[in-house]
Amino acid sequence: MTNPNRPSLIRSVLLVAACAGVTLGGCEKKKKPAPPPPPPPKPVAVIPDPVDISAVLQQAKADARVQFPQSQAPADRSLAEGVIRLASALAAGDAAAMRGMLAPGARDVLEQLVASGGWEEGTKEIGQVRVVSLSNATEAEPTASLVGFAIQEPGRARLLAWTATRAGDRWVFANELCQADTKPRASDFDGVSLDTSIGASESDIRELLNPERTQAPRPTTPAPSGGGGGGSPQPGRGNTPGSGS
Repeated sequence: MTNPNRPSLIRSVLLVAACAGVTLGGCEKKKKPAPPPPPPPKPVAVIPDPVDISAVLQQAKADARVQFPQSQAPADRSLAEGVIRLASALAAGDAAAMRGMLAPGARDVLEQLVASGGWEEGTKEIGQVRVVSLSNATEAEPTASLVGFAIQEPGRARLLAWTATRAGDRWVFANELCQADTKPRASDFDGVSLDTSIGASESDIRELLNPERTQAPRPTTPAPSGGGGGGSPQPGRGNTPGSGS
């Protein structure tokens, strides 16, 4: 015999189950959102390898008196080539080659030196031009560099400093006055820190070629004239090579 209350019983069970489902669903905790992904790692600065200086010296047909240790090699080949050409011109006393690499002010003074004989006098005893300092050497495409040469002469070596500036596909050089240190050998200057804070002017290229130059300041008052109208040389600084004294 069928129970007349069975449909009501089924409806009650379904209703209880539905309510239980709602209750359980309401108690369920919401999931936390996933954390954002970590930021990408910072790119690691890659320092380019320096050029093979021995190969560049050979390909540039450098003067045999030019020394360029691998420890001073730059990453930029054009800078290495420009420095080698400048050093070769200086070692050979080649004013024509030097002229094309100089900034206008230094070029004008070079012309004066050549005319007076000072260029030949100042370069004739150069036994070696060694690259001992080169700034911005680790940059792939530097726009400027401070270049230090050690000039070997009989019995001693001394420093010359140059500012190199990129000009398109070539480099232009201007002289800088630096410390007037001397050492027995040019290699003793390897890695030297150049001090150009003493300032320089276009005319200082004359003294850069003068083995007797010093750092003494120029006089602030005119030197008294000697007999015959000739002015006295500036104290503490050597005379310009080839200018006569």
